[in-house]
Amino acid sequence: MFEIYPLHVATLKQVDKSVLTSLKDAGEKIDLNCIAWVIRSHKAVYVVDPGPGHDVMRAKNIHHREMSIEGCTDLLRGLKNLGIMPSDVNAIIDTHLHWDHCIANDSLPGIPVIVQHREYEYAKAPLRRDDILYESSLSYSPVNIFQSRMRFVEGDCRLEDGLELIFTPGHTPGHQSIKVRTQQKEYLIAGDQFDLYENYECCHPVGLYVNLFDWYQSYEKVKRMNVEVLPSHDPLLMSRKFY
Repeated sequence: MFEIYPLHVATLKQVDKSVLTSLKDAGEKIDLNCIAWVIRSHKAVYVVDPGPGHDVMRAKNIHHREMSIEGCTDLLRGLKNLGIMPSDVNAIIDTHLHWDHCIANDSLPGIPVIVQHREYEYAKAPLRRDDILYESSLSYSPVNIFQSRMRFVEGDCRLEDGLELIFTPGHTPGHQSIKVRTQQKEYLIAGDQFDLYENYECCHPVGLYVNLFDWYQSYEKVKRMNVEVLPSHDPLLMSRKFY
């Protein structure tokens, strides 16, 4: 059985909520948590979506986002607080390759990065709107920096007993979520398939998607699972220290 620990690694300040709730809530500003997830059993450790790193000027100059790390937990410090050394981490799992989820892969050098092959292919040459999200035109884009460490999967994939990758395209062509069995129940670390709880509870799409048809199909796929959904950016996630 696994345990799941959320680490609040950064905050994106005053984001227009319509970015998270398509065609809804325009003008309402909210702060978003960037959360790195630590999945641990007695024999394995995985880190999901290490986050955007600490470079607040990168966030401002490239992505025009005000990012704060004040009051947040450094990924390595968070692992240390859990008694985990970087060498204990079996793999990083990226739900997708947008900058705010994967830049901090470099906090764990040499650790394999598990990603959907379809996501990697899209990240190399995305639609023009998405270029900045992947930083694909930059020489130091995630897809270039981490390519040699990537371990590709195709679709749904069982990593080990109690831990599965679930293919959930829509937000991006190769988005994946992670189903985790704990002692109490099964959870789905949903990545940006659901930014907020209300995306799932109200069946309302996220604001950024590549294929809306895929998003709804992925929603129905998740709905059929007997899981508790953990969205990617909802501040309510930090009401618990572990799941």
